[in-house]
Amino acid sequence: ANPTQQPDDATAGSTVDDIVVTANRREQRTQNVGIAVSAYSGETLTRSGINSTTDLGAITPGLAITLVTPGQPALIAIRGISQSNYAGQLESTNAYYVDDNYQVLSSTNSQGLYDVARVETLKGPQGTLFGRNANGGLVNIITNDPLNEFSGYAQVGLASRGEVRAEGAVNLPISDTVAGRFAVYRNHFDGAYKNVTPNVRDLGDEDAFGFRGKIKHTGERLTVLLSGSYYKQFAKSGGQALPTPALPTSPEGLGILTGPASTTFFGYRDADGDPFTIASNFPGSHGQDVGDVGVKINYELSDNITFVSQTYYQDASTYYEEDNDLSPLDFSIYQVFNKSKNFTQEFRIIEDAGRFRWTAGAFYLRVRGNYTQNFELRGLGAITRSDYFLRTDSGSIFGQGEFDITPQLTFIAGGRFVIDHKNYGIDYRCMTIPATLGTFATNPATAGCANTFASPDPLALINNPTYRDRHTERGFAGRAQLNWKPSPDLLIYASYNRGYKAFNYN
Repeated sequence: ANPTQQPDDATAGSTVDDIVVTANRREQRTQNVGIAVSAYSGETLTRSGINSTTDLGAITPGLAITLVTPGQPALIAIRGISQSNYAGQLESTNAYYVDDNYQVLSSTNSQGLYDVARVETLKGPQGTLFGRNANGGLVNIITNDPLNEFSGYAQVGLASRGEVRAEGAVNLPISDTVAGRFAVYRNHFDGAYKNVTPNVRDLGDEDAFGFRGKIKHTGERLTVLLSGSYYKQFAKSGGQALPTPALPTSPEGLGILTGPASTTFFGYRDADGDPFTIASNFPGSHGQDVGDVGVKINYELSDNITFVSQTYYQDASTYYEEDNDLSPLDFSIYQVFNKSKNFTQEFRIIEDAGRFRWTAGAFYLRVRGNYTQNFELRGLGAITRSDYFLRTDSGSIFGQGEFDITPQLTFIAGGRFVIDHKNYGIDYRCMTIPATLGTFATNPATAGCANTFASPDPLALINNPTYRDRHTERGFAGRAQLNWKPSPDLLIYASYNRGYKAFNYN
């Protein structure tokens, strides 16, 4: 059955047996899956006002997807398992998938949802079938596949702050065996924060655009799905941290501040106390530019055995800029730029009928990322900049089997062996800002940097400006589980799961 055509989980008269999920990498009804799964159809998401990935925590128990600050990576927490570091090269402790394709950059976790068939949140380690970095669980966004019929939809929503949200899709039968589906998304709203600094724009707006296309060939034994998408989030100003009380003195030796009466570290105090009024000389911005293509091949080797090949390539760029001193003073600016080219290839063989059902496969991940962190200390006449790269190659083999001991009792066991190799390098630079901002000098020994960071140096990287390292690590994930169905409408299970979180550099 096509999961996009299953009765909705919130539809009157439906039962839990009607919900179809792919928590075990094949279509099953939730009543037969011994995993804590929260699954919602696209129709349910629309009725609940869930418009983006960061909204999913509002309807999913045990899930929180939180922006550290607008424009930074969305941190996924499942059952309390999360991470607090949001550097661009880090992969999440909880995996994020779109159409069963692993999303590497956590800075692309925050996107608008459109033309969605359903969303599945799996809780607990899922390392056996889904792989590395699924220690707390995972979120899988599954979009609508083409159907061999002409259909479509369009919807527009209006809200305050000039918000216009529109999406639509069209399904086209191309031949008896080929169909296409094309979806588009657009969202815009004006800034919520009035900037009182003259000639600097207001903050907190968004302009986003998305497009997705799929072409599907369905033969007697062979099914081929070609897909591609593009998502751009741009002109989204903001990048402002919340004001915090200043310390009476600066541990970096930057001088005496105004004390706890101020609301920023550098001594500036908001004049009117209105949280929707900001005085910022640098508006800040953030955005993402993400394109991908994929090919999924299903071939029926026999009536019960299927071979699956899934190939995926993604090119992602994200950026973030903020007025770091949170004031109209031209003192400090913080910037982050992330670029990553990611490739995954997975092969699976699945037998899904009979007393013994099993899945076996191999997976390869290749990541080539380049990153920049830039800290302009304009008030001190210096820029500190880190340019770094991370090259990741990861391979794994995995398998999982289900054996019916009796018609009511099933034993499940599986494992995955992972090898992760990373090549990391960072170059740290301190640059002097000329009296009039223009071309920056790049000599680390310039006078401005020497005066700014006198010995003893509070930033150790200046004394060690270059670092290179390679590391290889092996890991194992596994599952052992017992399912008991005393009746068709009741499943009781006990399981032990071990996940594997790939190491990283910071």
